[in-house]
Formats: sequence, C-alpha cells, structure tokens
Amino acid sequence: VDPAERLLNQLATIPAGSCITTFGSRLVVGGERANDATARVSEPGEPESFSDLEGFVNVEPGDSGEGLRFMLEYRTGLYLMKDYRTYVTSDNGAAPSTWKVNPLDGAQGTSVHGSGGVLDSKGQTFDSFMVCTRTGLMRFVGTYGNARELTYLIEDDWKRITATAFKTIQIAIDPVRKFLVICVPLDGATTPSHIFYGDFNEGLEYDKMKWSIWQIATRIPTTAWIEVDFTSKSSKLKFGSSQLGLYVRDPTNTDDFGNAITSFYRPGDVSGSKNGGTSQFKALKIRATGFGTLDLTLFGLDGTTTQFLPAFTLATAPGRELVRLVDFVADRASLKFGVTGFGHWFRVTSVRLATDEVWETHWQT
Repeated sequence: VDPAERLLNQLATIPAGSCITTFGSRLVVGGERANDATARVSEPGEPESFSDLEGFVNVEPGDSGEGLRFMLEYRTGLYLMKDYRTYVTSDNGAAPSTWKVNPLDGAQGTSVHGSGGVLDSKGQTFDSFMVCTRTGLMRFVGTYGNARELTYLIEDDWKRITATAFKTIQIAIDPVRKFLVICVPLDGATTPSHIFYGDFNEGLEYDKMKWSIWQIATRIPTTAWIEVDFTSKSSKLKFGSSQLGLYVRDPTNTDDFGNAITSFYRPGDVSGSKNGGTSQFKALKIRATGFGTLDLTLFGLDGTTTQFLPAFTLATAPGRELVRLVDFVADRASLKFGVTGFGHWFRVTSVRLATDEVWETHWQT
C-alpha cells in the first residue's frame, strides 16, 4: 500500500509566476499575481507536484521591495531577488515552508531578466553570477561586496535607463568569446532601444572591460540571447525585435540591412604634463586596418574645443602606421576616430599622440 495523503493538499493548478527556476531536483515558481512575495517549491523529483500546505517560501510579503522578480540556484543556495532586495534560502531537508529566508542586501536586486543566462542556458560558468541592478551591472559572489560595478566606466549611460521600464532589460553572456550584451531602454523609452555591449577578454573587472553602445536603427532589439550552433560549433548572438522577426548577428557583414553603420571609439583624456599644465599636441600615429575612410576629431576638456583632422584612407594591409601632424593646445585632449560610410569598417590596435608641455603648473599647499 502506498499512502497518498499528501495528494489531498496538492495544488490542482500551479499559478503562473513572473520567474521560474530549478533548485536541486525541485521546480520553483515565484512572483505570482495574488502572492507576489511567494516562491512555490515542488516536491523533489516531481516538478508538477506542489503542496498548498507547505510547498512554498514567503519572502517578506508587503515590504517596499515589491514582489519576487528573479530566482537563481547558486552553489547550495536559492537566491531570491526583488527589485531592490536580495535574499537567500537553502534546503534544510524538511518542507519548504520551514526554510529560513535570510536577507543579503536591502538595496540591490533586479528584475525578471536582470541576471543573465550563459549561452542558451540558465547556468553559470564563472565562480559568480552577474546581476543588473539599478546601480549598475554587478558581479555577485555570495554578496555584492564593495567592488565597483562592472558598468562603472559607463555610469552616465547606465543612468539613462528609463527607471519605470527597468523591468524590460535583459542580459545574455557568451563565456566562449568573452562578451555580454544588455538590452536597455534609454532616454525615456518604455522598451529596449539600445544594447550595451561589454567585452571582458582582459578580465571581469570594471577597469578591464570595454563597453560600447549599439543602436540598430532598422530593427529595435527588444531581446537578445547567445545560442550555440552545433553544426559550426560556434556561438552566435541573436536578437528579437519589436518590429517583428528573429535575427542573428553576422560579424562579416559591414552594413545594417542596407544602411551604413556609424562606428566610432573615443578613449579618455590624455595630457603631456605631469603637473596638470597645458600641452601642445603635435602629431598623431595610428596602427589601423580596414576599408573606407577613418574620420578623426580632437576634443579638449568638456568638448569645448575641437579640431577636425584630415581623414585616413584605410587599407587591409597598409604596411605602415598612419601619421597626421597636429597643432592643438589644451590642458587635456581625447581623440575620436571612426567610420560613417556604407560598408566601411576599421580595426585599430594602437594610438599615439606626440605632445610638448607649453607651460607647467606648480601646486603649493
């Protein structure tokens, strides 16, 4: 005889939630409309069996952090996130209703797609996972810690995210080619309008990541993910558009659905003075390959002064560094270079500016 008393308390219908994950051999569904701070936990090995009597975990109902928005299994813990809160619980061997829920952070949390899938799965290949908080993209290693956000260098752009549409952001990670993409709604947009592209080939620290902002004018990227093509054994970046259709990025294509791609790079300000004096920038030398023309612009501090330099003609094998003479006087300067023509592309591996100190500044305290 197999006792079946537990079936008396089994949910006939499992409520739909705003987030879903697995925890060990259990299925977890959280953030349902009627009980948005509740995570329902199935019986071990039975993802369709939820007890209405003890198969749930309540996560501070009624607090200002709103309901559950994201859940993730990490090491031996189940991490539960609200918009502004992060909690953790673990399986104590008894019913889920007896599991203790511990608060980890009272100010950091995320939304429904705010922590990324790796490739086309929900797993993680790092000894951490990444979370899109309202402060920025943060690396979570059991705690958010005191480290700077991975998006620290683009903090001003991160603040452009429409606060009321934060729930629409989505992150995807490619650990093979070492990049991540985040679909974000900027400047008042209510759905994602741009992509933050982060390259971490040099390391997963804020000062080693390289960021760029993509805008696909003809197809707004509402959602993005990384998928493995098992025929070619390579990973591919794909995105879905609110203008209908699913698309795959082709790195060999140099136009955007028949439109020219405007692409540029502008590093930080540099100076030829160690003491904060004024410099004269005299020459520019670039190691660059590509096709088309590379436009060049020098900016002074705050962009108050500019100088447009004659463009370089690019070649795939120039056999030399490209040189321009410059006469630009400023405390500090930055160089913007890029292409705007149809089919034009560039690859720059080094940039050097020759400077002389016009006069130096001595500070006395």
